[in-house]
Amino acid sequence: MPAAWQQAFLLYVQYFTVKDVMQFLLITLKRAGFGLVLLIAVLVLNFVLMHLAPGDVADTIAQDAGGLDAEVMAQIRKDYGLDLPLWHQMMKYFSGVARLDLGYSFYYNQPVTTLILEKVPATLLLVISAQIVSIFLGVMFGVIAARKPNGITSHFVTMLSLVGYAAPVFWTGIMLIILFASIVPIFPIGNMVDVSI
Repeated sequence: MPAAWQQAFLLYVQYFTVKDVMQFLLITLKRAGFGLVLLIAVLVLNFVLMHLAPGDVADTIAQDAGGLDAEVMAQIRKDYGLDLPLWHQMMKYFSGVARLDLGYSFYYNQPVTTLILEKVPATLLLVISAQIVSIFLGVMFGVIAARKPNGITSHFVTMLSLVGYAAPVFWTGIMLIILFASIVPIFPIGNMVDVSI
């Protein structure tokens, strides 16, 4: 006789038909298509906004250098591909993004992908620890609220969760930084990594 989990799985699977599977695949493909369209729209918007901004990379480099002559400016524009037609620059940008080549930062003098990858461990640490804390606090407050459903603690937890959902995340983050880094200095504000150039 099969194990209990095998029986449960077989019972669960027998209710699915080919039509259900096809419908699931269709919905998945639709959502993937919408996601692709959204990604392309964001890339186009990013590209267009960067080109609508006054000046370009050559102007910024010239300003940092205290002014450059026209010949050097033309060479910088050629090096960065700014002398190419706009559609060609956009296709070059799209192909670079597809290859995870996000360009070169003239400010930090290294590839942008390298800059992002350097910050991934700190980001993962922050995200994972925030998830662990939120799960712990959510379960703890849920148990407290469930012990006396109409008690004052239940109403307090409900009100706290409503305020937490309604408040903008950036504002909540700033308030928590002020609380836990300045008023009650439990956590440092920064200095996890050296950000100096």
